[in-house]
Parts: sequence; C-alpha cells; structure tokens
Amino acid sequence: MLHTGRNIQQQLQRLNDLLFSRAARPVRFICTGGLAAVIQLTILNLLVKYGWESAWANVVAFLIAAQFNFVMSFFFTWRDRQPATDTAAKHLLLSRWLSFHSSILFTALLNQLVFIATRAFIPTLFASALGICVASLVNFFTMNTLVFRKKQNQDVVSRQSLDVAGDKQELMVANEKQLKEENV
Repeated sequence: MLHTGRNIQQQLQRLNDLLFSRAARPVRFICTGGLAAVIQLTILNLLVKYGWESAWANVVAFLIAAQFNFVMSFFFTWRDRQPATDTAAKHLLLSRWLSFHSSILFTALLNQLVFIATRAFIPTLFASALGICVASLVNFFTMNTLVFRKKQNQDVVSRQSLDVAGDKQELMVANEKQLKEENV
C-alpha cells in the first residue's frame, strides 16, 4: 500500500513538473487567457443585457478581466520567475502589475479596434472574442519578453526545485528510518 501511495505521489510530481515546465508555458498562457476571456465575455454579456452601450461595456469587461489575467499570469503562467524572498516578491508584484497594465494599453486598444470594426458585421460576443484573440498574440510575446522576464541579477528559486528538494529530504528520512529499523 505504501508503494502505491509513493507511486501516485511520483506520478503527481511528474504531472506537476510537466505542467510547470518552460515548454508548457504557452499552454498555461492559453488557459489563463481563456479564463480571462470567459470572464470578459460574461461581464460584457451581462452589461449589454442591462442596457449598457456595447463599446463601453467591452472596455469595462476588459479592465475587470485584465486584473484576473494579471493575477493568474503572475502566480501561474510565469510563476517560475518569482523571486525567492517575500520582500522581493512584494516589490516585484507591484512593479510587474504596473508593467503589465502599461503593456496591455496597446493591446487593449487593438482589442477594442477589432471589436468596433467587426461588431456591425458579427454578433457582439464574437466581435469581442475576435478582439481578444488578436490581442493575445501580441500579449504572449510582450508578457514573456518584457513584463515577466527573468531578471539577470534576480535570485529566483524554481518551485520545482523546492518540491524535488523536499521529496529528496523525505526520501532520506524514510531511508534512515528503515535502516534504523533493520539494525534493531
């Protein structure tokens, strides 16, 4: 039974390593952006139903979804680029929040332009989704290379390395305990 538990833990660790690998970053970006898009489209739909003009409703929905997107980007998509200390993380959080919002200013305008240009020809939610898709292409490059870039002199600790170190520590303690039991 203990072997099965350890096997499950190893499988979960492999899944965690895969999910948070550098290669999986685009998948995490798509998941984060997809959830933010659903939030934006839901808010847009609600505001339009309550009589808001669609262009203003889209701006408000975008701004609210952007806050969710930033939090998920910081803690999920680019979580491996966080500093090792809490003090540095707090400073970096504010710095990256400002950088994030500065960088999305252009893509927000792009998103809105696509929305306004297409809403006369296609339904409101589809026009908004098209704006989101176009802007997301620019956002990934900007977020990866500017906003959430790994700082040259920043002391970054990979969560994976912390998890692996913790697993090794547990394994060493278990091995020592087993050796003591065998010697008794």
